[in-house]
Amino acid sequence: MKTSLKVNLYQHKVRKLKLQTFLILLGSLVIAGLSLNYLFSTYLYLTQSSIVKREFPVIAKLGVNISGDVSKTLERVKSRSDQLKRENQKLQKQLTNAKNFLNTEMVEHDYFTLLSEFGEKFNGERYVLKSLVYSPTELTLSLWEITETQPMAERLLQVLAAKHKMILTRNAYYQYSLGRLKVIELSVSLKR
Repeated sequence: MKTSLKVNLYQHKVRKLKLQTFLILLGSLVIAGLSLNYLFSTYLYLTQSSIVKREFPVIAKLGVNISGDVSKTLERVKSRSDQLKRENQKLQKQLTNAKNFLNTEMVEHDYFTLLSEFGEKFNGERYVLKSLVYSPTELTLSLWEITETQPMAERLLQVLAAKHKMILTRNAYYQYSLGRLKVIELSVSLKR
């Protein structure tokens, strides 16, 4: 069996920390603290740089200056984004109003284009426009056709309605004879 015996040859010696050891330990702690500070600053800088690089087109369009304070930068981006959303809503409303106006005007334009073509293609025959009523959904046309040959107004209106993608419905058709002349009263509706 072995027993160990502790022998202290220096019974009165007091342990002292040397100045050199103290300075080495202090330097190690300071260097470690500075290293952590540098590492954390570099990490934040690289993170912000990667965000700016990834989102730069958006940030550049918003006209926001990047500063070191991320919360202020985010607040400016959010403020500018909200402003752009309001402008977008305003422009969308204006665009919708313009589109509705053009749709209404386009239908009227189509009606009058059809009537203009009808007048040009009537080839010397005579017709008298009795009434014309139109709305964005329907054009109602009443006319008298005066001819010595076969009446052609209804057929011509059917061809023009098909060309302009409208539906033609005949409301009334009356034919009178005055000797050689035929007078036809025709009432039609054109719908989009």
